[in-house]
Amino acid sequence: AGVANSWNSGLSTRAVTAGGHVNEGFKTYMGAVTLTAPDSFGAMAGSALYLGVVSGQATGFGAGANVTSYYIGATLNTPIKGMKVGASYDYGHAPIQDLTGFARGLNAEALAIYTSYQATEKLSLHARGEYFRTSPFIAAAATAGTPSEVIAFTGTVQYDLWANVLSRLEVRWDHSTAGSAGLNKPFNASDKNAFLIAANIIYKF
Repeated sequence: AGVANSWNSGLSTRAVTAGGHVNEGFKTYMGAVTLTAPDSFGAMAGSALYLGVVSGQATGFGAGANVTSYYIGATLNTPIKGMKVGASYDYGHAPIQDLTGFARGLNAEALAIYTSYQATEKLSLHARGEYFRTSPFIAAAATAGTPSEVIAFTGTVQYDLWANVLSRLEVRWDHSTAGSAGLNKPFNASDKNAFLIAANIIYKF
């Protein structure tokens, strides 16, 4: 459980009223619960279910906007040794006016499904699929060219080279499935795909 100044992250961020004034009396409240499967679940022992909520006034969505975001996620052990699967879902909502002054709710959601397999002591394989959707007029106002609907797939091969050192080769594909004309590349009308190949060597402190 927790209390914060505002729903937004940021240094000295404060809740702002409809008049544009900072109101120290408005706080953001949050809570989370984790449930872990006991040993009686057999191969699924140690699996976990996560539930969370954050609600409070935010800046950046319009003065005086009350934003509530919900999260549910799960990580499941499987009967296959070394294999885990998981899923998560996020939903955020803010009942305020849009950019034209028309009253409607801002909302966004994200769904992810993933799996990992520990092939050897040092080698592990990972895959993840994601879906993201947001109110179209939020995407239209985004300076980074955010589309209103995206799917993504990521594959990762990870190898632990030495103690505290791991290497990763990752391939990712993002695809805009909704209209996104006029936005910055790679998500405009003529280019709805983004590809990434990344090689990393990471030292863990």
